[in-house]
Amino acid sequence: MNQPRPTCFISYSHSDRAHAERLTSALQQRGLDVWIDALQILPGDSLVEKIFEEGLKNCSLFLVLLSPRSVQSAWVRHELDVAVINRLKRVTRVIPLVVEKCEIPVTLRALRWLDMSDGVARAADLIAAAAFQKKPESGTVGDPPKFVKHAIQPRAGLSQEAATVGGFLAKNISTKEFPSEFFDGEKIQEGTGLPPEMINDAVDELSANGLVRLHHHLGTVPYEFGWAEPTYALAYTFPDLIDGHIDPTNDVRQVAATVASLKEADGDALAEALNFEPNRINFAIEYLRDYGLIETQNFIGTAPYSFGHAMATRATRQYVHE
Repeated sequence: MNQPRPTCFISYSHSDRAHAERLTSALQQRGLDVWIDALQILPGDSLVEKIFEEGLKNCSLFLVLLSPRSVQSAWVRHELDVAVINRLKRVTRVIPLVVEKCEIPVTLRALRWLDMSDGVARAADLIAAAAFQKKPESGTVGDPPKFVKHAIQPRAGLSQEAATVGGFLAKNISTKEFPSEFFDGEKIQEGTGLPPEMINDAVDELSANGLVRLHHHLGTVPYEFGWAEPTYALAYTFPDLIDGHIDPTNDVRQVAATVASLKEADGDALAEALNFEPNRINFAIEYLRDYGLIETQNFIGTAPYSFGHAMATRATRQYVHE
């Protein structure tokens, strides 16, 4: 049985009607239902009944267009009051959109707002992201945006956006190939369908959690990074998505035990002892090194391995015995 599309209620001053109508068209193109008085209220209809009983009662997103006119509008304030109450009941997500510089109402200052001067298309992309990802388990109808089709459920404390970007990167990791591929913003957008602002936030979150290393250079606007390089931690967070088999807990223990037994080993020695593919060894070595459980020597010409020699220490032997 089809589930209803997310519905957006647009609250605006009639002097901002042109902005509201452009936004309505952009949202409808992205698979959203839009409740706007210009379309839903007919001559003779009760304003109170149509707006408060039909429009606001059933909307999942409340979009309020902010301008010097709307913040002075009594109708906008009444609609906002109802939306804020519904938000407190976890029914409606309130999204302010600034169409012209004005004083943001106190009730909205704690919320993330969008700047319409960045373009209607970008605002519509972000609103669609909020709408379709609000309840991913409920399903959608029609032709939802690409990022909905590629969304990955959050894991390891990651947000939906970070999990989606992280999952996309993980699908491009292979246990056979080294070095790992680098990804710029355009490639991530092509693979996930997320808008640039959400990609920037997701990549920053992944970097803060050690799941990617960021490389910066000039000329990357609208992206705030040049390249994102996946780390072993990303592979260990999404082991079910990578190309090849890894078992993070057992891999680390087996590699540590082998290094402890050999006292010193290069990648070929570990591959022969464990029958692991190169990146499976690299991931475990990098984990052990980052946690101070082994020491490594690195030099040029070690491919397909990311290290030269791994050496056992007291910490290695204690870890293996424990």
